[in-house]
Amino acid sequence: MLRPKIIRIAALVSISLCGTAVRARVPFEEIAPRPRQVSQEKMAALVSLSTEATLQQDASPRRAHRYFFRKLRHPLTPADVSLRESVRSLGTDPHHFVLCDLKNGSEVTGAIGSIGEEGFYVKTGILGSGHSISYRDLAAAPRPVAAVGTHLKNGAEWAGFVALGIALAPFFLVLGMTGVIQD
Repeated sequence: MLRPKIIRIAALVSISLCGTAVRARVPFEEIAPRPRQVSQEKMAALVSLSTEATLQQDASPRRAHRYFFRKLRHPLTPADVSLRESVRSLGTDPHHFVLCDLKNGSEVTGAIGSIGEEGFYVKTGILGSGHSISYRDLAAAPRPVAAVGTHLKNGAEWAGFVALGIALAPFFLVLGMTGVIQD
């Protein structure tokens, strides 16, 4: 049963693609650029503009683009690189919680949201609230934890949003039926 359907779908797709390819062909004469004649006056004006532009560029020196400076503002030490690799290995699953010990003595518990070159983001709530942590601020490598309290807190936040939605649904239904809220 499945094979005839797949064959029909493949035939329809190939026919539609062939039709598009045939319609897309344009004669070579239409694609080739047409030669343009430029008068001597216009050519002289273009040459003078180009020399003025080069003189202005020479007057104001530009700094060369250095893209690699933007990526890492400060080079990482080997210890920071090992912390980054441990964060990358833990950050593969967004539902696993980690405990991060910081050098200032505080602790952050949450899910790893995003991992960058200089730091990472730990989501501590359901609305994206969290902390951006630099690898330099870590006292030790983050370790996976069960974080039962954080799971309960996040569950209570979701339950509150659902309860608020259920409580406000009749209000918005009445507003929609009276015409105050329109599509």
